[in-house]
Amino acid sequence: MEVVSKKNNSQISADYFRSILFATSYPGSIEILDNINSPSNLFSASCSIIKTFCDSYSNIFLGRDINNSETIDWIKFNTGANITDKKNANFAIGTWDDLLPLDEFKKGDEQNPDQSCTIICQSQFEKPNAIITGPGIKSSKSIFLPDREIIKKNNQQFPLGLDFYFVDNDKFYSIPRSLKIGEL
Repeated sequence: MEVVSKKNNSQISADYFRSILFATSYPGSIEILDNINSPSNLFSASCSIIKTFCDSYSNIFLGRDINNSETIDWIKFNTGANITDKKNANFAIGTWDDLLPLDEFKKGDEQNPDQSCTIICQSQFEKPNAIITGPGIKSSKSIFLPDREIIKKNNQQFPLGLDFYFVDNDKFYSIPRSLKIGEL
């Protein structure tokens, strides 16, 4: 008789947390997060990140392509988070174009640099167009960024600025504000 092990919700949440922590610790490393129960317009990795990080104290901005009742209901049911505007968001989800301009999001301040928005950008991964260096990267890593110059400008504000998760269906990688962004 074959024994099938099923993970409970807390085990799944721990797996998600470990994957997100790994991706954040080793920027540019592609991790996989799958989620069976996601709205049609949200990538499964986006849903997993939201379920891991967000709760009823979280404020989430939704880009226009995903700001609909199906997504809002899913977020409220799974996290209890509030849907808000850009200036009050702790998290933002959408396509690159939906999230621009980025300067409307919180970037933290001198006393609280951690009080910034985390961006979850849904896009198809393309051919690498940037080199990243910094904490968690042995020498350098080649990756795709939707707009290298905007992200470079953001990261030059460190310790202030936005942190990014770029998501393509069930795959994602992290670009923290502590990284240096260069041309490929």
